[in-house]
Amino acid sequence: MRKLDCLDLGILRRSNELRQELAVAELEMIRSEQPKLCVWRSERWELKWPPIFPVGGGNLDADKLTWNWDTDTVIAFGNYLCFVDYYNGVLFCDAFDDNPKLLYLEFLCKIPGLDRFYHGRAWSDVYQNVGVTNNHEIFMHCS
Repeated sequence: MRKLDCLDLGILRRSNELRQELAVAELEMIRSEQPKLCVWRSERWELKWPPIFPVGGGNLDADKLTWNWDTDTVIAFGNYLCFVDYYNGVLFCDAFDDNPKLLYLEFLCKIPGLDRFYHGRAWSDVYQNVGVTNNHEIFMHCS
């Protein structure tokens, strides 16, 4: 048995002709530490420390990202769980991978002056949105 400490939890299902699999993953982002991913698969919990890579290459300040990260929602997308922070972006994680990594996609547009600590979570929900379409594509919206 495992006690889940935060709301950064997602459930992912995949299937083929032979079998169905279920994965449950909890992402813990602790300031200035490597992310911790707790994954339940094959009827047991596994603890992983996945590295973060920016989508499309480039530089990434991982300390700044972990310091400021606060997951607002988790979305299942294909083989990925998408941990969404409406102030920063999306971390994609293949919860079925034996050696998972976090792929970071920063929001292309950000609302000037919008600050989580000053405005709270409700304002980010109004201006930023992430979802999956019927065509199994992910979309990011900023107004």
